[in-house]
Amino acid sequence: MRKNYAIWKKWDQAKAVGIHKLQRRILLRAMDMLAEGGRIVYSTCSLNPLENEATVLSCLKNRSEFRLLPTEDLLPELKRVPGLTKWRVLHSSGTWYDRFEDVEEKHLKAINSTMFPDGAEEHNMQYCMRVYPHLQNTGGFFICVIERKPTGVKEEKQEKREEDGVTEKKEENGEEVKSEENGEVKEDGEEKEGEKKDTIHTNTNLLVDSLKFKKYSGFREDPYLFLDKDADAFTPIKEWYNVREDFPFDNIFARSSENTKQRVLSVACRRIRDIIQNNEKRIKIINCGLKLFSYCKPSLDVVAVSRAPS
Repeated sequence: MRKNYAIWKKWDQAKAVGIHKLQRRILLRAMDMLAEGGRIVYSTCSLNPLENEATVLSCLKNRSEFRLLPTEDLLPELKRVPGLTKWRVLHSSGTWYDRFEDVEEKHLKAINSTMFPDGAEEHNMQYCMRVYPHLQNTGGFFICVIERKPTGVKEEKQEKREEDGVTEKKEENGEEVKSEENGEVKEDGEEKEGEKKDTIHTNTNLLVDSLKFKKYSGFREDPYLFLDKDADAFTPIKEWYNVREDFPFDNIFARSSENTKQRVLSVACRRIRDIIQNNEKRIKIINCGLKLFSYCKPSLDVVAVSRAPS
């Protein structure tokens, strides 16, 4: 709201209810895609508990293999307050509700049980962080870290080892595996001291390799053409703005291969550039980058250049 004053006029409680349902779908999808031991940083630029704590709490209830991680030791210089464990739900009519059981029948289409704080303390909602604008002259933010826990027997034994700190023996597939306090495993030879198996990236790579990309034959967006640093389009820009030669011109792109149509030049970081160039026929990209320069005339023969609005 500090950056966009129009939100004061457009925002209402009905939007908050709708966004809660959308955020739940997004977060649940991310949780389902997360590998064991992986983490999600869920963050919003909102202070509404329906978009924040209520969304996280309802997703944790729906996915028992996930948990919130404490964040008090992260970013120690960032001023914040703990997440809420109690909040009320407001209907667009102006009616407040403390419990889902009290919701009037006529309001059940808008309000559902996932919006209420039942079980907030049990699921450690206080581990979330809320950043208020007046604390450090910032915007308003909500941040939390969600981890996918180890499952089944593996989880129980891991927690037991962490609590007891003793050497444990177990048998898997008829072979004895020793799990020592210092993390050294000798019998199976898979994990050694100082090494950690990267199961997160391995599982992600296997998932990507198994995907079958369909060839898209419908309407295509204009291509993303990254220009050479010596392209003619940069000559008036260098002269007008006195741009240094070490500027990353190879990260600037146009949306047309014809010089006369390159009226807008945008910039993207190196990684985005590599993704676009290596996936032009696999991914339909609608928009990306930051508008950097725009030409006043449709032809590059005219040297008139205007700075894009910031």
